[in-house]
Amino acid sequence: MVGEIRLGYTVCPFCGAGCGFHLVVRDGRVIGAERIYDHPVSAGVLCPKGAYAWKIINHPDRLTAPLKRTERGFRPITWREAIREIAEAMRRIAKDDPDRAYFLASAKCTNEENFLLQKIARTIIGTNNIDHCARLCHSPTVAALARSLGSAAMTNPINDVANAKTLFIIGYNPAETHPAIFRFIEDARRRYASVPARKIAIARFGLGLGETEFKMIVADPRKTMTAVQADIHLQQKPGTDAVLINAMIKTIIDQGLVDKEFIEKRTTGYERLVESLKDFDLDEASRITEVPRKLIEEAAIIYAMNKPSTIYYGMGITQHRNGTALVQALVDMALITGNIGKPGAGICPARGQANVQGACDMAALPDFYPGYRKITSENARELSHMWGLPVPVEEGLFSTEMWNVALTGGIDLLYIMGENPLISEPGYYRIMRALKRIDLVVVQDIFLTETARHADIVLPAGLWAEKTGTMTNTERRVQLFEKIVDPPGEARPDLDILLALLKELGSPFSYDGPEQVFEDIRRTIPTYRGITYERLRKKRYGIQWPCPNENHPGTPILHTERFPTSDGKARIIPVRPEVTVKTTNEYPFILINGRLITHYNTGTMTRRIMELLLKDDSSLLYISPDDARSLGILDGDIVELETPYGRERITVKITTEVPRGVLFVPNHFIDPPVNTFVGDIIDPVSGIPEYKGIPARINLI
Repeated sequence: MVGEIRLGYTVCPFCGAGCGFHLVVRDGRVIGAERIYDHPVSAGVLCPKGAYAWKIINHPDRLTAPLKRTERGFRPITWREAIREIAEAMRRIAKDDPDRAYFLASAKCTNEENFLLQKIARTIIGTNNIDHCARLCHSPTVAALARSLGSAAMTNPINDVANAKTLFIIGYNPAETHPAIFRFIEDARRRYASVPARKIAIARFGLGLGETEFKMIVADPRKTMTAVQADIHLQQKPGTDAVLINAMIKTIIDQGLVDKEFIEKRTTGYERLVESLKDFDLDEASRITEVPRKLIEEAAIIYAMNKPSTIYYGMGITQHRNGTALVQALVDMALITGNIGKPGAGICPARGQANVQGACDMAALPDFYPGYRKITSENARELSHMWGLPVPVEEGLFSTEMWNVALTGGIDLLYIMGENPLISEPGYYRIMRALKRIDLVVVQDIFLTETARHADIVLPAGLWAEKTGTMTNTERRVQLFEKIVDPPGEARPDLDILLALLKELGSPFSYDGPEQVFEDIRRTIPTYRGITYERLRKKRYGIQWPCPNENHPGTPILHTERFPTSDGKARIIPVRPEVTVKTTNEYPFILINGRLITHYNTGTMTRRIMELLLKDDSSLLYISPDDARSLGILDGDIVELETPYGRERITVKITTEVPRGVLFVPNHFIDPPVNTFVGDIIDPVSGIPEYKGIPARINLI
């Protein structure tokens, strides 16, 4: 007899779009997924990852019991043993030197779990040494937007692209990385195409454009699935983004296309920007970026005049040693044209993971307290008064700095919740050596990941369908999802594990469950104050922060009247047009990396879904036909890829997707891991590594 079938609402665990769907459950077991046609993000459409996400719930590789490393490998232990041993180490470190502990939170975990982990680190242990994967993807966004706009988040909702007449996409490939977002872009193009438009010339530039015509400009070294659909593709050389954006800003200023009223009323620093570009040479910029000057000027003029205009950017902008500066340059361009704080006009960092926005909001960061309060003695006093416990005042280490400290014996305890740093952090073998130097490595995860195999204690966690909590998507939409099925074996939701640890540590504070933790979040973070579980249950698809009180509907568009800065104005800050990578005789290529539509980040989950592996199942070296011909290599050949940081064998894929001199490797696989080729050079402001511009060469085997 067929058991009863029920549906359970949930949020996709992969990218930051926050698509919603139903899980189909029979006899307590998930057997499929059902689309939701009225969801404001997914609207009945799921990408391959979302469609098959349910497959990992019942996967045979799931961890089902706590494990402890022995000389003969891992052996199962009881939860009591595991929690006691971890708590004992934490108590010892908290007493002797709290900064010898480090905590890695997770953008795959809920707001409640990330909030509690950072609170444990700060109040029980006494360290700001907590970070998560935003350090590797959008830490420049947090740094630049908080500094310039007063708020570190996407300014406009995803569906607002329908109100834009120009969309400038740079370092971002939504067709593959955020298909739900790209669907709205395609809808906008179709909507404008269906409206008859009288052709006009934009001002004095002779650019024929319809009054209601939608234009998409894409800047990307690769001919991605997004770039091939652009009206203008600026195919800049990797590492020259600062030159390209400054060239566009210079064009806008020289041609008198700035929004003088907006600049005067709502910004500061414009004069410094003009002065910084006084001697900037557009012909030289064209030579450096390898983009024709005419094309740069055309893109800049359309962005400035065919308004409203929106900027979308991704890790092709942030993952550089000058990532914070690059984000700032985009902010400057939006501000001088008045393209912010209006429907169809904004700056939109597309967040990579399901809850990376939320994890940042919760302050799973070493340089911010919850709600993006900078770590200062004044803010520490405020937070200590609120929590009734002292919090440390000294900033913690970026995760990208921590590994070198660990290599010198400076870290005694590393607690990792839902992260796989051996594959994601820069320098595969460096991270492996660092893990061996740490006295106690605890990994809390759903699978025995590459990192977990090097842990001392492994704790089996529940995944998103097995817990209740909230996540905040890339457009600041806070969504509640509730437990649908039980975790396998002895596995527990991450929050339950942290609460057990809190009890063992003898904490002066406790919670009954996720809703009580969320109440603490509301009390601590002003932008979440008006959001409650009760409201989220009624408004099923979420509320966008800031939401200051329980009668407030949420805020789709930020900065409509003023910026949340001390004087209400945004900061325009000049950016040096530096080039961050150059080819040499020794290293004649530039290596970049990125995502495929079928897989997600380090592949911890997607590499266990057979339907996705049938499309893409291994690392490949993308190379242009011209470069392959000059080297005498064929499609499918195995070569040695070498950078100053590492070398590994890899299979060749010849494609016109990359131009001459540029190589591309997807970042999801371990044969080899792409972080083998990455060094420890970081952006000094945000701590993000240089992933997107690495000198490389190919050695024939």
